[in-house]
Amino acid sequence: MSDVNDDVQRLSPDRLMTAFSRSHIALCLIIAIALHVVVVAATSVSYIHDTWIDPEGAEQRRVEDERQLQEALAAARRDRDARRKAAARATTRPDRRADDVPDRVRNSAIYKATTQSADPSEIPKEPEGMALPFE
Repeated sequence: MSDVNDDVQRLSPDRLMTAFSRSHIALCLIIAIALHVVVVAATSVSYIHDTWIDPEGAEQRRVEDERQLQEALAAARRDRDARRKAAARATTRPDRRADDVPDRVRNSAIYKATTQSADPSEIPKEPEGMALPFE
């Protein structure tokens, strides 16, 4: 009978659950706080250095960064202006003179319709009391 009592004691639910019933919340809380402290400290190194250890050096670095930014912006503006000028030169064509156009083209109806200006009597007058939409 003592073997049965030993088995009952050894296999009792309270005895089996003792490993799980101990709370590890304190250990988990300590680990979480330690991880937070490490992460916050690691991400704050530059702030701590610039604020408390070397504020003059931080100001010099800020001025140097601002100067480099201004130089980069000026270079970008120069590049943009150069690209605009190159695009303007590429899209403008030299004016063609009338004697450069062959006779068969000059006598065509399309050439005449696109190059000749309208007769002043054909230009309609602006109706009174109506304004143009862009005025």
